[in-house]
Amino acid sequence: MIIDFHTHCFPDNLYVKAIAEISIKSKVYPAFDGSVGGLIRSMQEAGIDRSIVANIATNAKQTQKVNNFAIECLKHKELIPFGSIHPYYQDYKSEINRLCENRILGLKFHPHYQSYTIDDSNMMKVYEYALTKNMILMFHMGLDRAIPDNGNSPPKRMKNLVEAFNTPRIVAAHLGGEGYQEEFEKYLMGKTISIDTSFAFTLMKPDEIQRVLDYHNHEYILFGTDAPWADQSDDLLQYYNMNIPKKSLDLILGGNAQRLLKSE
Repeated sequence: MIIDFHTHCFPDNLYVKAIAEISIKSKVYPAFDGSVGGLIRSMQEAGIDRSIVANIATNAKQTQKVNNFAIECLKHKELIPFGSIHPYYQDYKSEINRLCENRILGLKFHPHYQSYTIDDSNMMKVYEYALTKNMILMFHMGLDRAIPDNGNSPPKRMKNLVEAFNTPRIVAAHLGGEGYQEEFEKYLMGKTISIDTSFAFTLMKPDEIQRVLDYHNHEYILFGTDAPWADQSDDLLQYYNMNIPKKSLDLILGGNAQRLLKSE
């Protein structure tokens, strides 16, 4: 089974506006329209079986609405939606409980859009509670093309989460941090933390990606694309062209994701 661990899509009444706004700010243009149907068609064309949909609550009032959309996505067998908790959302325990009761397996955090630092002491309590529920925690790491770098989610700060929780259920997106490869190698490479490869083939040279694959535990690497901001078919083909042993490739393309999603 091939699982794309990092994708995005938006509700039918929102995807046109959302994709246009992000494209204008980031100067990155989508491979498909950003709709639920567009993502599923992209998966079918690429031969991808399941996709994690990473939803982000960009303000506290939006939290429940974003999570309602995540729950709605469950009706599509191809999709594994993650919810989100905004840092200023007060009743996080009840909302996490609601997500778990509705079979949502993870949360996505984006410190740039959510205006907090990744190791904020109040958010550490949120992470801890979610982990007690066996949820997966995915974090945007490093730069974001749409927002000036604010230092909210560099590998140096993620190190504090690794030291506190020491679990592969924490996922550092974008190979541990766009624009922070040296810092990633210093603080996170080889540690007990999962990384996804979303947008990596757009961000990095093949030899830079190969270096990460050579030195980070293959059981903690997850195939991800960041679709629609990358083409799922193209990214998958890149993997088959790299020097990765078949056993490791099978883990990266789906085996590791299956293990995490089964709440080991």
